[in-house]
Amino acid sequence: MRLQNLFLIAFLAVSCQSGTYRLAFEGRFEQGYSQEDTFEPGDNPVGASVAIVSIPIQGADWPIGWELGFGEGNDSFRVSGGEYKLRHREAWAGVNYAFLDGHWRPYVGAGLQFSQQDVNLTFGGTELKQDTYDFGPYMEAGLRARFNRSTHIVMGYRRTVGLEGNIGVLDVDLDYAQAFAGFGYSF
Repeated sequence: MRLQNLFLIAFLAVSCQSGTYRLAFEGRFEQGYSQEDTFEPGDNPVGASVAIVSIPIQGADWPIGWELGFGEGNDSFRVSGGEYKLRHREAWAGVNYAFLDGHWRPYVGAGLQFSQQDVNLTFGGTELKQDTYDFGPYMEAGLRARFNRSTHIVMGYRRTVGLEGNIGVLDVDLDYAQAFAGFGYSF
């Protein structure tokens, strides 16, 4: 079912394409940084995401594009007598503004992100599963470097603001920052 939804989004995105914009698929590898002290003993979640991005072509009148993305990151560590697993999932939609019109395109972006944290704690033979989620704004800054008309690399940093949730009796801060790097193909 998820693959069908991705094809539907891609089809609709292609049908919305104009002569001054190119659509691109970006695959990104991410290193996450949680703002929650409860998750401190672990490493930073590592994951991946895919984004559909509308990029203004060189010489476009408006250097503003849009993006839709989906991603997931995981982390786990051992505690005495058990194991802790964290899974972070996200979906986002936003706009971005490119500063330059050449092969190097620094950009800033903002939009709305859905974040979900799933925690699985196994301790002394007992398993506790909890999840929490929230919607909130995100800000992003990055750089796209084009190799040619169809391929580019992307590097950037995205951060959410004001996301909160509950895991059991704990109130947790779901604000999340990510550094990412990836490869894009436009058509």
